[in-house]
This record gives sequence, C-alpha cells and structure tokens, in this order.
Amino acid sequence: MEALIKKDLAVSVMDALTSNICVVDPAGKILAVNRAWLEFSSSNAGSGESAYLGTNYLNVCRHSSGPASKEASEFHRGLQDVLDGQADRIPPAGTALFEG
Repeated sequence: MEALIKKDLAVSVMDALTSNICVVDPAGKILAVNRAWLEFSSSNAGSGESAYLGTNYLNVCRHSSGPASKEASEFHRGLQDVLDGQADRIPPAGTALFEG
C-alpha cells in the first residue's frame, strides 16, 4: 500500500509541473511522462496514447531531422552526458525544443 501511495504522489507531482517531463532509464528508454508531455505530444502529431513509452529517447533525438534537428542533437548530447554521469543537468539550450 505504501508503494502505491508513493507512486500516486510521484505522478501527481509530475503532472503538476507545466514543463514537458519524461523519466528515462540509464539507456534512454522512456519509462514515464507527465500530463504536459502528453498534451504536447498530442498537439504536435505525436503518439498521444502511448506518449512514446518504451521508446529510446536517445535514438529519437539522434535520428531527428527537420527544422528542430539541431536542438534535438544538442538535447541528445546533454541527456547522454547526464546519463553517463558527466553532467548534473541538461543545458537550457538543449531543452528549448521541448517546451510547450
């Protein structure tokens, strides 16, 4: 029961944030997303239902093309640095693409 309460609290906190948030595992696989992420995904021809759960976010950024591919590449580098323990956070320039 306590684990369920903690999970519900974590989901509520994530959903209260207005930034697009996803939680990834050490390999970059998307494990969870918040409400803002779902809304952004749905309004940008994304996969609203699954919100890319289970997708490797590093691969998405690595293979991005089009007008935002530069920002996706910067985000990829920043995320990879965080996952590798080389940085504590992703630089703001790398997150601009994903702000709603």
